Amino acid sequence: MAYTKKTFFCLLTFCLLASFLNAAGQGEGEAQAQTTQTQGSLNQGRAMSQDATAEMDRAFGNQSAGTQSAQKTNSGSGGAQAPTAVIAPAASAGASGGALGVPPPTITKDKNGKPNWADMSDNAYSRQYYISAVGYATSRPAAEAKAFGNLTALFGQSVSGNFSAVETLKERISDGIVSVQLGQDIKSAVESSSSMDQLIGAEIGDRWEDKSTKPVGYYAVAFMEIPKTIKIYSDLIDSNVALINKAINLPPADKTSFEGIIRYQFAASLADANEVFATVLSVIGGPDKKGSLTQASDYRYEASNIARKVPINVVVKNDENGRLKAAFAAVFSGMGFRTGSNSSRYVLNATLAISPVALNNQNKFSRFEITANLIDTTNNTTLMPYSVNGREGHTTQSEADQRALRAAESKVKEEYAENLEEFLASAVPKK
Repeated sequence: MAYTKKTFFCLLTFCLLASFLNAAGQGEGEAQAQTTQTQGSLNQGRAMSQDATAEMDRAFGNQSAGTQSAQKTNSGSGGAQAPTAVIAPAASAGASGGALGVPPPTITKDKNGKPNWADMSDNAYSRQYYISAVGYATSRPAAEAKAFGNLTALFGQSVSGNFSAVETLKERISDGIVSVQLGQDIKSAVESSSSMDQLIGAEIGDRWEDKSTKPVGYYAVAFMEIPKTIKIYSDLIDSNVALINKAINLPPADKTSFEGIIRYQFAASLADANEVFATVLSVIGGPDKKGSLTQASDYRYEASNIARKVPINVVVKNDENGRLKAAFAAVFSGMGFRTGSNSSRYVLNATLAISPVALNNQNKFSRFEITANLIDTTNNTTLMPYSVNGREGHTTQSEADQRALRAAESKVKEEYAENLEEFLASAVPKK
């Protein structure tokens, strides 16, 4: 009886649809009004057909549910049946669901529920559309981190070795310090990449928990869609090249300055990031961008050339025998700068203070304090402030003072040089 009802509803659906399709065919060649009427009949027929199908589903308790859902239920039941193919939905697989012509990964599970990608990610994530890698650990976060690390390793040491440059670029974009015209795909990829343990555009596609082991084992698969990655990384390179050209577009009078040095160091950091992006493109079969890119070392070389043309006047108050001035001058000369005269545009104004410290101790102690400001005299602005202090002791106060002075010299030669290098490398052009 159930079969007869089902047959009846199927025939009813077929007859209704055939009737209205026939009406649509008879309307060919008639006037526009008749065509409109025919189209209305066709739409009405489709609607009635859908209603009839829905009625059939209700009558038979939704026995005609989707094949895909049934397959998922069967594959996860843990029975002894053969592995069943399941097309993973975009939401669970992390894939685009067909963006740029990329099909979602095909995931199968064995009788124990283990997905096919856990042994080899290529089984689910086709090499034609994806680059992927699997991570295994005894915790889910560690498994995901391992998956990202294994994915990164596929691109070689040159990529992971320059992660800091890409991380700096990401921070500048996310903080709004660097404003670039990027598509939504690029912005989303940059923002979703939490750290450079994770390549821009990389995602976790699926996870699996193996409860049959002790401790419990966790699997994760990280992937990148090849077409989307090609677009994102190509656009990032093009945006960086445009930023570089804008940054170094300076008239000669403005170029020979700290601003000029900062601009070329900024260009070098963008070029470092571009080297990573170009390497990724070459590995996944994207366009060859390396040949058209200027190396970061070329921009840093030009920055050092500018530094040799920028004199800095060093002035230190309370400096016994000029020892602290010599320490600052050594830092600047070591970085390629010249020490200048009173007419120099840039001046380092520093002050040294050494004073005794009263402690409940049989030895004597002296405290040193250094404050220093690198100033652009054209607008009286401080480019880089610096301060440091410390304490040294000895059996006599005079020797404690000498030790404090030697410690101050050492701090300048080590810390000030590091601070100045970091400032020049991380500063962003003013305009």
